[in-house]
Amino acid sequence: MATVFVPDRQCHKGIRRHGDLTPYIMDDDGNYLEGVNAFIWDRVKGRINPSDISAVRVKLKKLSSKTAMSIAQRLCDATNFLESEAAHPKLGKLSWETASSTTFTELYSDAMERGYWSLSFWERGRVTPLNMPNTIKPRVDEATLCGAWQEHKGYISGFSDGSRDGDISALILDAVNSYEAIRIGLGPSSLPDRVPRQNPTDGLPPPIEEIVEFISMLPTPTLRAAAFALFETGMRGEELAQNLRVPPSWFGRGNARGEPKPGFLPELDVVWDDSPANLKNCKWRAYGKGNKVRFIRITPDGLKVFWKYFTTYRTKVLSKTKSQKPKATDELFVNRDGGPLSYHNLASAMRSVNLKLKRSYRITQHILRHAHACTYLEEGLVADLEVAGIDIANATYEQFMKYGEGVLLSLKVDLGHEFLETTHRYLQLLAHGKIALRYQIAFNKKIDALGGIRQAFTGGQKDGASTH
Repeated sequence: MATVFVPDRQCHKGIRRHGDLTPYIMDDDGNYLEGVNAFIWDRVKGRINPSDISAVRVKLKKLSSKTAMSIAQRLCDATNFLESEAAHPKLGKLSWETASSTTFTELYSDAMERGYWSLSFWERGRVTPLNMPNTIKPRVDEATLCGAWQEHKGYISGFSDGSRDGDISALILDAVNSYEAIRIGLGPSSLPDRVPRQNPTDGLPPPIEEIVEFISMLPTPTLRAAAFALFETGMRGEELAQNLRVPPSWFGRGNARGEPKPGFLPELDVVWDDSPANLKNCKWRAYGKGNKVRFIRITPDGLKVFWKYFTTYRTKVLSKTKSQKPKATDELFVNRDGGPLSYHNLASAMRSVNLKLKRSYRITQHILRHAHACTYLEEGLVADLEVAGIDIANATYEQFMKYGEGVLLSLKVDLGHEFLETTHRYLQLLAHGKIALRYQIAFNKKIDALGGIRQAFTGGQKDGASTH
């Protein structure tokens, strides 16, 4: 799929001058989209009048970096639409050279309006119509403006010829059938059409054995290591790339001067310190939700897993990526092209494994965080109850609440929750699961004691009943 990049200060790409940070797009094959990127450049510099692309010597106000990225993201999404054969099966894979204005105003717009061209559809098979004035129109307007400008400048031809696509109604019908086939193929029996975000009170996570099996089925060491990181640290999926950055000492450059910036893993001397006291050093400051800084903790063995990945598979990937493709600088996890592993890379791979397993539940990045919280809380509570001489299997609800307070406060900080009530749900969930099981066993004994009466309800005879 096409990807947006922002060059670093040393990067020279096409029309880019030394040190400029204007975003640019690479297509699915790793090619630099010259016409699209020239449009982004002039658009960001205030040289294009959206109401009159033929105007010369335009000097509008330069756009902010946030607006520039928004424009690049819209055009990247439009490029991905062109490259997706499923979106227009009769036309096949398109490009800016072969597309027309109606490709966007009719096919692209219709797909978003019906809810097929959305992230939730491709990840979960959930049809989610997008908002016309706030989402669809800006995307379509930017794409058609870009195409018309490229045609005006001679980068492409025939874009304004709406008849080039043929019968639009037939193409839309064909696209709808294509999307529906994809949605059915995602397996409605294994993945519900609507998948709400997992709430801690919705139920206990899968057993650790099933989580380990699931992670082992992910196709690459990067994906497996990233999933392991979510389970062991309890990070949110969105925090993964931002907070797993490699410090200078891992590259052999010596320790960082001063206090490390948030997001950087512990220094190399911590990785190789096998003393019992090293556990307190296996943590690092991280950016959480809303850019709030908190500590992330990991076991010494877990930190060594990161180091092994860094020195083996990561090094191998970066040595094989093509020179024209941007490579990760200090991100720990890298994709096959050498760029930072994204939330969506991992989400897509996990969705594929869930489909293969065909279980009644899914394991997602959020479920791995959920599993970390439940496991951490239970093991910490067991340790505190043992000190008090209480078996968790016999603990009362009041004892759960009393002895769970300490581990609950620690877990709140580790997960980056703003309010204790959010974390408290995990303790209520654990208490309910343990105590409810005890009550269910007692109830089952009473029902089982009924014996022959139960058989009579199903067409059998009560014990001692007459056969006449």
